[in-house]
Amino acid sequence: MLRYQQLVIPEVEKRKPYIWQEELLKMRKEGFRGDKEETRKVLSQRIQPIFKGLEKQLCKVYRCQKIPTMVVPPLSQMAVFFPMSIFFGGVAADPFSGFDAESFMTLTSLSRPDETLTIPILVGLITMANVESSTWFMTATEKQAVAQREQRRKDAASKGVHHIAPANGIKQALRVVSVLRIVFAAQVSGAIALYWATSSLCGLFQTWFMESLRRRKLGPSPPNDKGI
Repeated sequence: MLRYQQLVIPEVEKRKPYIWQEELLKMRKEGFRGDKEETRKVLSQRIQPIFKGLEKQLCKVYRCQKIPTMVVPPLSQMAVFFPMSIFFGGVAADPFSGFDAESFMTLTSLSRPDETLTIPILVGLITMANVESSTWFMTATEKQAVAQREQRRKDAASKGVHHIAPANGIKQALRVVSVLRIVFAAQVSGAIALYWATSSLCGLFQTWFMESLRRRKLGPSPPNDKGI
């Protein structure tokens, strides 16, 4: 599962700038003539199949797949999240647990909801930060690739051709979930809301740590002399 993130993605990102340069030189040798925007568009069309082919080749070399890498982490987190939420809910409802007399920050009792909504709002903000963290930790090359994909999608949409972007849909759905978690956290006991906030915060630090390792493996990008 981690081989795709730790081996394939860094290797692809490391080679991308060189592939850009090689394809641009080929276009110039072939006598391509066009303005800056047209050059960028044609170059993007040429390199996308190369990137996909390289990714498939590396997946075979490292014996890993992309789909399990995307699906397994959320499933593994849910396997812990729901049982722990039920556990804390049961403990908070138990009159002999002592949670009713315990307080924390704005929580006057761990057995009752946070009346100030501080913890629920914190849960929503941290969850939203987890959703947006994928953008924060992008390299310059990754940001450029995302911008180019979005521009191609808009250009195609203006011509009446609509492409489904699952990643965008998932991200929008997660943003809605971030808001809904505020509502849910305001209804449950303080113990559950506090667990949700702590769990989300740990997930954010985990993302930061894993992305830091990935960026180290990518190393510094070569200078951009493509002139586009």
